[in-house]
Amino acid sequence: MHMWLAIVVAAVVAMVIGSVWYGPLFGKIRMNGMWMTDKDIEDAKPRMARTYVITMLNSLVMMFVLYHFIEMSWQEWVKTAIWIWIWFLLTQQVSAYLWSKHQSLPVLLIGASYWIVVAVVSALIIWWL
Repeated sequence: MHMWLAIVVAAVVAMVIGSVWYGPLFGKIRMNGMWMTDKDIEDAKPRMARTYVITMLNSLVMMFVLYHFIEMSWQEWVKTAIWIWIWFLLTQQVSAYLWSKHQSLPVLLIGASYWIVVAVVSALIIWWL
């Protein structure tokens, strides 16, 4: 039970970080970097629930993987989170950037930096719990 509590707490924290990251912190920059209008945002709202579910599942899987490194110090947890970010999350972000006509460099940097923050914070939460 303890494992699932740590995993769910870390995944929920990742969602909270995302709502701040892509909202008040970098929302406008990201929207402009993707050349989205206010109308595009309104049109996308019905699909947002699906995006939240997918992001939550992604966070749960990442936390589940991180949890299995339980016998490590917090420094090793952070190092492992950074490697997971480099090999899985950053490569996906860069690939999406390279193949997209509608993504600018600031959008790539916002997304990549979000995932490194989430990976490190999540690793520390799981280590602590």
